[in-house]
Amino acid sequence: MASNPHPKRQRTLVWFRGKDLRVSDHAPLASAVASGDDYVPELARLPAKFIHRPAAAPKNVRESAGVTLGVTYPEPIVDHAMARDRFLKIAESHLKRRGAGSERGG
Repeated sequence: MASNPHPKRQRTLVWFRGKDLRVSDHAPLASAVASGDDYVPELARLPAKFIHRPAAAPKNVRESAGVTLGVTYPEPIVDHAMARDRFLKIAESHLKRRGAGSERGG
C-alpha cells in the first residue's frame, strides 16, 4: 500500500462487489469529508441540518445558500424512501420463502 500523504487521516475501506476500495485512493472528496478536515464548498452556506441532505432543504433556503440542484450541486441519485420500501418487500419475500422451506424440512 502506498504511503498516506496525510498521516493524520485514516484510510477508509469500502467493500464493493467483493473488492476492497480505499476511498482515499478512489474518491478524494469522500476521503476529505470522511476525515473531517475539509468540507464541500458548494454547501458551505447551507444550514447544518441540511448538510447531509441538501435536496431536503426548502427551495428558498437552498437559493439563499447558493445551492441549485442539478447546477451547483448534483440532484439526488437515490430515492431512499423508495429504495427502503423496495428492500423491505424483497426481504419479506425471502424470509417467507425461507420460513416455508424450513417447515418442509429443507
